[in-house]
Amino acid sequence: MKKYLLFPIMLISTLFSQIKITSVEKIPIPSNELWSTPIFSPNGKEIFFTNMDHNGIWRYSPSTKLFNVITMDKYSGYNFVVSEDGQKIAYRRTAVEGDHRTRVQEVVELDLQSLSENVLDRGNSISTPVFDRNSVITIEKISKQKVPSTTMNSTIQVLGIEDTKIALLENGT
Repeated sequence: MKKYLLFPIMLISTLFSQIKITSVEKIPIPSNELWSTPIFSPNGKEIFFTNMDHNGIWRYSPSTKLFNVITMDKYSGYNFVVSEDGQKIAYRRTAVEGDHRTRVQEVVELDLQSLSENVLDRGNSISTPVFDRNSVITIEKISKQKVPSTTMNSTIQVLGIEDTKIALLENGT
């Protein structure tokens, strides 16, 4: 008897737990590119894209229907991040191409209002940046700092994995 009662309850709960789609809108982005990695701003009012080659970052605003270029820096679209307040993006670009010994990469923080950029780090093999609150963090920046001992109430964020090493950010330091 329990089996016969359980199945209808599961079926009804599944039907009522579905997402209701209220509208579908095709984003009017140029069709001459293959687009990748859409990232919503924290307030959901803008969407950031890159192309399949990760060369450049674009912004689309559904409310204004405007689509514009943020940067065309080489490989800037690979793992770019938006700050919690939605005012900045951070990305890694390749300034000089080459292998991992001869290339030059830079971590850039870009203000979305003024489009002014601040180069935060430069080297031949730089990790992709992350935001901790509204500050840009990289593995290289963390490894240069003395990290305090851990506590059980800490928050830990994975910054990245490179060469079998895992970089963690604990309590923003």
